[in-house]
Amino acid sequence: MAPERLALVAELRRRATGAGTRTLLVGEPGIGKSTVLALTVADARAAGAVVLSARAAGTGGQPFAGLIDLLHPLREAELDALPPVQRVALEVALARRPADRPLPPTALRTAVASWVDGLLVNAPVCLAVDDWPELDPETAAVVRHVLTRPPRDGRAPALLATQALYGALSGAQDRVEADLFRPSDVLGVPPLSVGSLAELVTERTGRRWDPTVLGELHRVTAGNPLWAAELSHPQLGSLASSPDVGTPASLTGVLATRIGGLTGAARTALAVVAALGRVAPERLTTVVPDGRRALLDALDAGVLHLTPQGVEPVHPLVGAAALEACGAADRPGLHRLIAAVATTAGERAHHLDLAVPPGPDAEVAAALDEGAAESRAHGATAAALDQTLRALERSPSGPGARDSRAVAVAELAFAAGDLDRVLDLEGLALADLPGDLLDRVLPLLVEAEVVRYGEQRAHDLLARLAGQLPAEPVALAVLDTYRAEDGSRPMPERDRLAESAVAVLTREQRAPSTLHRALTTLVQLRLDQGLGLDRALLDRAAALEHGLPLVSVLDSTRAVLGRSAYQVDDLGTSTTVLEQLVEEATAGGEEAHASFFGHHLALVAVLGGDRPRAEQLLAALEHTPPWAEAAPPFVVRARGVLALATGDPDELQAVLDGPGRSGSSAVHAWTRLALQGMAAARDGRWAEAVEPLTAARRLADAAGVRDPGRRLWLDVDLAETLCALDRPDEAEEVAARLAEVAAGGDRPLVSGQLLRVRGLVAGVRGEAAVAQQLLEESVALLAPTGYRREHGRSLLELGRVLRRRRARARAQALLQQARAVAGDAGDVPLQRRAEQLLGTGGPAGPTGLTASEQRIAQAVAAGASNREIAAAQFVSVRTVESHLAAVYRKLGVTSRTRLARALAETRGPRLGV
Repeated sequence: MAPERLALVAELRRRATGAGTRTLLVGEPGIGKSTVLALTVADARAAGAVVLSARAAGTGGQPFAGLIDLLHPLREAELDALPPVQRVALEVALARRPADRPLPPTALRTAVASWVDGLLVNAPVCLAVDDWPELDPETAAVVRHVLTRPPRDGRAPALLATQALYGALSGAQDRVEADLFRPSDVLGVPPLSVGSLAELVTERTGRRWDPTVLGELHRVTAGNPLWAAELSHPQLGSLASSPDVGTPASLTGVLATRIGGLTGAARTALAVVAALGRVAPERLTTVVPDGRRALLDALDAGVLHLTPQGVEPVHPLVGAAALEACGAADRPGLHRLIAAVATTAGERAHHLDLAVPPGPDAEVAAALDEGAAESRAHGATAAALDQTLRALERSPSGPGARDSRAVAVAELAFAAGDLDRVLDLEGLALADLPGDLLDRVLPLLVEAEVVRYGEQRAHDLLARLAGQLPAEPVALAVLDTYRAEDGSRPMPERDRLAESAVAVLTREQRAPSTLHRALTTLVQLRLDQGLGLDRALLDRAAALEHGLPLVSVLDSTRAVLGRSAYQVDDLGTSTTVLEQLVEEATAGGEEAHASFFGHHLALVAVLGGDRPRAEQLLAALEHTPPWAEAAPPFVVRARGVLALATGDPDELQAVLDGPGRSGSSAVHAWTRLALQGMAAARDGRWAEAVEPLTAARRLADAAGVRDPGRRLWLDVDLAETLCALDRPDEAEEVAARLAEVAAGGDRPLVSGQLLRVRGLVAGVRGEAAVAQQLLEESVALLAPTGYRREHGRSLLELGRVLRRRRARARAQALLQQARAVAGDAGDVPLQRRAEQLLGTGGPAGPTGLTASEQRIAQAVAAGASNREIAAAQFVSVRTVESHLAAVYRKLGVTSRTRLARALAETRGPRLGV
């Protein structure tokens, strides 16, 4: 090793074995970046690090070529340890198996991250990439994901990469990927000294050099080892003996001279290898005439070399110079030669595209389509998008294939997260598209508009389209499907639009994606109207899903079933389906989907009385994007209902005060009002509860949402509040609406709630015997439903009625049972009400607090926020909230102010003060 590079390699070795370091080694072409990288890799491995390496410059831009290099050490047993979806994604990307179904786009990067995490447990891990800017986009995206995740237990992989700086050769400004590398991460490779250059050329030529000549060589090359090696090559004649010989003014000129001196066969072999990037020796001998002799000549001339991965140019500049030497007239023939013997559709398309002059060409466009299909099958979305864009450029003018390719571009851009490119399709003549293409493109445009600009922009798009579409049944039915989703339209109109779309699309059978969407939309509309979950429609939609490119898994029938079943009294189905969906989304690395399903699962857990599980789920999802700043309704519901169960007014207020997600204003409004009123009702503040509950009911009605479960069962709390305020007639009117839903059948929860409400109404009217009968039936009906709080509420109300009827022993037993049910379900307000009726309520005193609860109680009393307490005690905010809820329950208080007052009334030493 050159002495002037010892310190650099030592620093690189330190970084390569560190946690989470990133280093970019830069320098002009030929300065020795690859050599320094190879020495560092060897040293890091000798120091015990696991180094995963790839040489991007030799991959020819093939999808996942870099990943195949990086994952070369991956063993079969390690694949077996991955979740199935991750294993399949890896095997497809590594070309070990075809893709038999669409895979989550995040599954591959999650699989690689999981594997790297496993390696980090036992040793430092370094990703070494030679020529980082040339790494194929698919591999680069995976590497960025692995590098930018939060460290696991302080462990994170290091990155060591190289980048050539061409500014000195071209005059262009070199750019470094600033999002990945800070200025301190970038290190330059120093040039060789005269002495090191002398050793290099002496070793290459086998003879000693005149010091004066060496000095001139160092001056001309500025210590660049590749340039020096080329200038000292025997082909340049007398440079070794005379310092006065004129030398080329650039490295490019030197390389051109070298290549000009090769045999014709060696030049052809070098050009073919340069065009392919890397090639197996046996394949080269079949592509090039007299291939074996050509390969041997090029190896002997030192312009090609053998690596474990195949034959490559000795340096990327040598390969580039060989292609340049072919000349503009000969290069198309070279690419046609390669295209004729290509081994993949993508390779054939690439070289055929280079062989044909720019402009429309149906053959090239078709070849690029085949290449894009192959790339999609291997999960290479970026490559498929590039190939489809090139196919679009090659498409002859006119509709037909050009429109189809434009839609394919939108699909791939959407999958790649490039919403701007999707929205470019607004310039397409959407009204002139046939129904099958409109079926594919409209969901992408609508979703992109909503995500980027909000729902109003999507409504505006649909309104413009409605005025432009011809009277073609399928196109109009596609449009009607999306208009049926517009919540600002009256519910009867939406229902009519969806039904009409289903009828037309079923008959025409030309727009399967939209038919699926129309069916699930109709399911949702009927659910909103209190007509139950239409399993027949859902089954029809499910039958369409196999092989259907859904915009999102959130649109799948399983997602509809998981998020809807618990709202129509079926906790078990929701729990099972949502657990599966959370597991699949997590394994596939789909954080947003895992968050969506996880929040619904947490809400189901609260409703089913499993508060610890709900707290665990929500703690894990607390900072999950993209809901961290603006929460959609499902997040507000899950966190709000949990806050109701814990009886924590501060947490509930934080939920209510949080910003809502754009496009959900109506749902947000009644959801938040409902939570506010329910909190007051459960705390016995009836006068404060009635107004927000009434307003929430009115807004939900206006939105066409009439099913009790779809509106958080706010009707039940409203009816109870009205009874407590001695307004039984109004409560009976609420009960009549519940009765309409219960009459639809198979609604045990709503039927049990209805019986309780009517029992309360009877009690207010002085009909104690009737009240008892209705509440007895309510208890019996609710017991097996799994909605434990609802069961507990009916037990409590039945105990109250029996107490008024002098059946004290049974009343006491029922109230004790209600308290037990509430305690098991983690419902603090209900447990507190039961204790008050039993005469055991009120402040419990500090002696029942655990040590953790004591610390948190004291910190709250001192004025600390939940986040401040979490930071000070090295726990999560959710852990603080959980302990604080327990403190509230044990001390019989409902706010931080009351907690501080309760602590002030006790002796300090008993709380560890």
